[in-house]
Amino acid sequence: YLSSSVRITGLVLMSVALFLITLSTVFVAWNSSHLVIRASQPEFVYASHFGALVMTFSIFAISFDESYGWTKSMLDAACMATPWLVSLGYIIIYCAIFSKLWRIDQVLHFHHRKVKVRHVLGPFAFFVLAAVVLLSLWT
Repeated sequence: YLSSSVRITGLVLMSVALFLITLSTVFVAWNSSHLVIRASQPEFVYASHFGALVMTFSIFAISFDESYGWTKSMLDAACMATPWLVSLGYIIIYCAIFSKLWRIDQVLHFHHRKVKVRHVLGPFAFFVLAAVVLLSLWT
């Protein structure tokens, strides 16, 4: 059971997080031509923002209980959505950082070859797919 004050606090903090994620995304998009933003590989910054967004929505899914008039099946779905959202959000953030660092490593090792984002998306896709498979088996 969650008291109303705890639920409201969680939802307010979730709203603050969503606002900051949106603000950060707009900042990166607005300043996309700036050298520092381009050097930070904005594709992976956007991916990490998306992962944070997914993870933040888990607060909403976990904020309900029987006192809000939800049926057992609705609560079961919200309960299972929480680990999905947390896990996928985390793996997306982790893979974005990993892919970004791997791309930097590839650039430093192969000076004469241009390393594009698509060259490092393999591990990103593999880990996200592995997480979806594991979560599906668990569900």
